[in-house]
Amino acid sequence: MKHILLTFLLTVVSLATFAQVQKPSSDMSYRKKITMADEFMQKGDYGSAAAFYLSAFEEKPKKIEIAEKAGNAFVKVRDYKNAASMFKVLKDDTKSYPKAQYHYAMAIKQSGDYKNALSEFESFINVYRAEDFNEINDKVANEINGCELAIQAMNNDSKPDIELEYLSRMVNSDEDEFAPIPFVENLLYFSSMRDGTSQIFRSERGGSGWDRPEKPQIFGSMERPHFGHGAFTPDRRAFYFTQCDMNSAGEFNCDIYIMQRMNNKWAKPIRLPDYINENNTTSTMPFVTVVDDKEILYFVSDRDGGMGGTDIWYVTKEGSSTDFNFSLPINAGTGINTTGNEVSPFYDKTSGVMYFSSDGHPGFGGLDVFRSTGELKNWDKPINLGTPTNSGSDDKYYVLGSSKEYGYFISNRLEGTKKEYTDNDDIFYFEVKELEVIIRGSIAEFGNESKLLDNVTVDLIIIEETGEENRLATKVFNDGEYYFKLSPNREYKIEATKDGYETTFFELETNAFTGDSEFVQDLALEKIEVVAIETPPNKPAEVSITNDPPTKPNLSEIASNTDPKLNPNSSTGEKPQRPENRPPPPPVKPEIIPEIIPEQPVATNNNARYSADGDKIIRFEDLTKEEKRDRVFFVDDKPYIRKNGELFAVEGLIEENVAENKPQAPPGRPTVVTKPKPIKNDGLLPNGTLEVETGEYYKIQLVAVSTYKPYKYESLKNLGAIQLESTTNSYGDEIQRVMLTPFQTLSEAKSTLSRIVENPRFERAYIVKYVDGQRVKHSKIRLASFRG
Repeated sequence: MKHILLTFLLTVVSLATFAQVQKPSSDMSYRKKITMADEFMQKGDYGSAAAFYLSAFEEKPKKIEIAEKAGNAFVKVRDYKNAASMFKVLKDDTKSYPKAQYHYAMAIKQSGDYKNALSEFESFINVYRAEDFNEINDKVANEINGCELAIQAMNNDSKPDIELEYLSRMVNSDEDEFAPIPFVENLLYFSSMRDGTSQIFRSERGGSGWDRPEKPQIFGSMERPHFGHGAFTPDRRAFYFTQCDMNSAGEFNCDIYIMQRMNNKWAKPIRLPDYINENNTTSTMPFVTVVDDKEILYFVSDRDGGMGGTDIWYVTKEGSSTDFNFSLPINAGTGINTTGNEVSPFYDKTSGVMYFSSDGHPGFGGLDVFRSTGELKNWDKPINLGTPTNSGSDDKYYVLGSSKEYGYFISNRLEGTKKEYTDNDDIFYFEVKELEVIIRGSIAEFGNESKLLDNVTVDLIIIEETGEENRLATKVFNDGEYYFKLSPNREYKIEATKDGYETTFFELETNAFTGDSEFVQDLALEKIEVVAIETPPNKPAEVSITNDPPTKPNLSEIASNTDPKLNPNSSTGEKPQRPENRPPPPPVKPEIIPEIIPEQPVATNNNARYSADGDKIIRFEDLTKEEKRDRVFFVDDKPYIRKNGELFAVEGLIEENVAENKPQAPPGRPTVVTKPKPIKNDGLLPNGTLEVETGEYYKIQLVAVSTYKPYKYESLKNLGAIQLESTTNSYGDEIQRVMLTPFQTLSEAKSTLSRIVENPRFERAYIVKYVDGQRVKHSKIRLASFRG
């Protein structure tokens, strides 16, 4: 574990930072080179060790065991190309060096050769069968995902949303710079190894650029030789930082200290309690924030109880107190931490986002920068920040300035610099570019896309991180098209309404956009069908219940089984229409339901009312608007709703639904309301049985087809189970909805859908909500494909 700390805690790559790398003389013997190289390795001078091992191997290239030692030393100093050249010599000797190909793949991945690295990882895991196979297999799978992510980013032609600047040589040195602190816009604190030990410096930017770094006066003498990794409290009245020293085994141990400002003077640093700074462990990289008058200190540690490697932990205390009565350390959880290494936490309280670096999540190089929304130990799935923030090298210490429009991070990359080697870390400055994202599309009648609709009200709604929806704009469009400007890195909902049509909406996120972009999503509104029924003489009005409005079929999917005129993508360009040689479907006889007579309540308990069937009753008028619209479901044609874990029979649904939600019929004729058709669930689950579905959950509708062909959905079998639902199209023909199920949360369904729509066959797939096995009307959520 401790070898990890050399790389991740002080950002000290090797003790070569204390002295110049040594190289062997031309007349030095092979044996002397090996002896000195071994001594350098023991001392931690990996740069000199690598130079001596390489010289010895070049002298005797058949001594491939020296290539392994050289490769390991080059990895320590992050010289990826030389490491790759050494492991390449060994990778085919799987018996003597079973992991050499893995190390070779890692080295060329961090050199930016992602395609070849992907091939080498796959080749390696196909033959590796040691006792730690499961552990290595997980690592390889993670690296393969990272290669695929990097290749996808390389093929993306969109412009980045930030502009990078390599800080001048006035700030960056030949040693390591790390842990930037943007105190104010043009004043930067940072840590550096430039004087042989880790210390904190400050530099100010003026009209001529950055000034020469100085050591702030607030940092006097320290208990231990190395200090850095600082973070001010939001009120700037305290400063948390790390002090480190080296034990007799050459390992770094670090603890967290605090300095407090009292009477405008900074007091002597105080070490935090032992339960935070545990013996024989390291605690470092503190970041402090205050949320709801609670001070939260995030930090990095390799203590017991973590997920593996170094993890992010936190402690809390009352924000107004000046004592050190912190809670016991708590691991930030599996949402962020992995079996790898998580380092350099930075929490943006305004957006509720944690920025951190990790080599345990799929990434472009060693350490990549990620973001995750949440707090304490509850976090969403981390998102890789992508390029140009991340590279094949190590990228970390991502911090934002006060305006959130600029910030800094640390990298040992060569891109954008004049460096020749990746053995030291430097500071990069970035500015967030103001992007413009346009959403537009046509507004047509569902099933008749050639009929553009006018007088359509379209609402632009922003969905906050908390899930709260706020209406930003409401516009009425009269030309069959809508248009809005959006901001990047936000989640929106577009909702369209028109009299006589069902309301439709979709949601989208703009955090995938890396440049000015135009996003196209057409809207199709389903017409509400109102059917009038003659009232027999001397009888009260009766109400007919028809089926759910038909689902729009995927015409391109069923073209091979229908008349070509039904295919809108055919070479004729004709719009779909009913073939003349096909007889119209027979009229559907409406289901007549006698006048609803309220059932007599039976035994009551605590003023609750029950039907003759023993169901607890709730009146439709007592439901909320959302419950009336989305929560009611039918069992054997009886309406029910689930509230607070209890099942209620809904009383007065038809009368109230007619009054509130449906257009009125002409005088003397009743209004007809529609209810969902019960789902015929032909579940094609792996065990061949039907799924028992209760509560709220989600499915993804892939397509609607007249003939189900299983082979077309083989590529999705690892994402969920395929189920079929019978319905009818606009011509009355029976078709099958092909559904992917189940998803217990909307976020899980969205994540899967984002992968599915990359396949052109399923680019129109969307999410549908279900309650107790019933499809909820108006619950479609579509992630439209991007057209840049």
